[in-house]
Amino acid sequence: YSNELVKIDRELKPGSWVTVERTDGKVEGYGYFNPHSLIAFRIFERTKFVSEEQTRAVFFRRLDDAWRLRVSVYQKKIQSGLMGAKSFRLCFGESDGLPGLVIDLFEGGTSGGSSGSAVIPSGVAVIQCHSAGADQFISWAQQWLEQRMGVSAGIIRNDLEVRKKENVALEVLEWGTLPDRPFVLEGGVRFFVDLKAGQKTGYFYDHRDNRAAAAEFFATHEGRVLDCFSYIGSWGLQVLKANPKANLVAVDVSAQALKRLKENAEENGMASRVQVREMDVFKSTEGFGEKFDLVISDPPSLTSSAKHEREGYRAHRLCFEKALAAMKPQGHAVFASCSFHLTEENFLGCIAEAAASFSGSLQQLGFGAQAADHPVLAALPESRYLNSGLFRAMDGGKRS
Repeated sequence: YSNELVKIDRELKPGSWVTVERTDGKVEGYGYFNPHSLIAFRIFERTKFVSEEQTRAVFFRRLDDAWRLRVSVYQKKIQSGLMGAKSFRLCFGESDGLPGLVIDLFEGGTSGGSSGSAVIPSGVAVIQCHSAGADQFISWAQQWLEQRMGVSAGIIRNDLEVRKKENVALEVLEWGTLPDRPFVLEGGVRFFVDLKAGQKTGYFYDHRDNRAAAAEFFATHEGRVLDCFSYIGSWGLQVLKANPKANLVAVDVSAQALKRLKENAEENGMASRVQVREMDVFKSTEGFGEKFDLVISDPPSLTSSAKHEREGYRAHRLCFEKALAAMKPQGHAVFASCSFHLTEENFLGCIAEAAASFSGSLQQLGFGAQAADHPVLAALPESRYLNSGLFRAMDGGKRS
């Protein structure tokens, strides 16, 4: 942090490569520096900086390693057709040794096809840089994607608010020829995505395992499903895929997201089993108008910093209370959070309080964290940020 440094050279350009030394002259490591940010230095390697050429070689090795990890974890799912060969997060910043850099892969596009050669899927990438120094990785990432995976097109989604704190521009850029309809294949369901204007990078891969667990659990249950923050349908449509007898009511504040959800339902032959409702769950006082066998509540990040921890806790509890109010007496619920500042203990605490407000009791049947393409770095607690739980109502309480 900036207040831990003896001297800060304000003339250095944000993102400059620097070597950090202790007061006794011992090298702590090198990385990139930003004189305008509270997080002034992000370490890349615990040696002295030699050259950009050597740093590029390290970058390539680390992306190679990140790719091997994903392939080893997801190979069986890809081979079974449950998952696309380019439907995962390739790079998760510090957890993959590349601070500030996120790379998500998507299906779509082709390469080859001329002079009788085979036409093969090429995929598309979304690169996102959370810090000024990570911008230097962009050209290297594009080269790696082309050389290693044959991905020659993508979008740079550097439109994050956090970049304002880094004193660097917010922008969205494209390279290569983008596919007309990029998509994700997850749980055997094809999800068309908006890579240019969708939330974050266009899709949320981090709850992949939790969505699969919910779909598997509800596969043998008949009834109606409520998805309170549906976005483009990643939770609800996978439940419908697993259970042909289920029906879905998808709720979201974004008309564009619901339009995309309906398109995804149509693509997967589920349109007749899906209803959408455009509403703000936080502001609505009318409720959902009926009771459901399964309710899903996966709100957006509601706790931006430690000083908003209590506010975020109350917001999560409100979300879960509204979901429980729509659940049948012996129904089931999936609650989730992507807010780092809502710890696992507090996550379970606000669920317990929400249940108590209905004089009911919940049994916890399962618990999950983020998927393997969002690995946790042991030395960085902030990289562990996701919680999800599956619950069953033991009695009706005020829901009856």
